[in-house]
Amino acid sequence: MEPNSSYVTGKPGGEPKQEVPVQTVGMDTTEGSFLLLADGSSATFISTADISDFRQPQGNNNVIYPSGELFLRDGTRYHIVSGVTQYIVDTNGNKISFSASGTTYTIDDSLNRRITVGFVANLTVISFKGASGNARTIKVYSGDVA
Repeated sequence: MEPNSSYVTGKPGGEPKQEVPVQTVGMDTTEGSFLLLADGSSATFISTADISDFRQPQGNNNVIYPSGELFLRDGTRYHIVSGVTQYIVDTNGNKISFSASGTTYTIDDSLNRRITVGFVANLTVISFKGASGNARTIKVYSGDVA
C-alpha cells in the first residue's frame, strides 16, 4: 500500500532525524519527541516522552496513547494527556476544557459556560444554561429500530 502521508521526526530545536511514511510498519527505531506532519497540514506534535515505532505482531492491537501538545497551522493548540484531549486553545486565547467522571462528560469554555453530557443505558442527557442563566436539558433516547 502506498503511504498517503509522511512525517519528519526529531527533537525540539534540533535537526529533523528522518522523514517516514505514516503507514510504515516494522521500524525498530525511537523517533523522538517531535513529530511534524509532512502532508501539507503543517500540524506539529511535541510529545512529553519519546515516541517509538516498532514492529507489532500480526493482529496485535497495541495502541499508543501519547501525551503532549498538538499545534495546527492556524495556531490552535491541543493539550493531550494519555491520548485524551484535556483542552484546546485558539489564537485568541479562547479555551475549551474537557473532563470526564464515570459516564458524565463536562465541557467548559473561557466564558465559564458549561455543558454536561451524561449517558445512562439508552438515554443521553445534555445540560447547559441558556438565556438569562435558565437551566436547559436535552434528552436523547436511543434503541434498536424494529
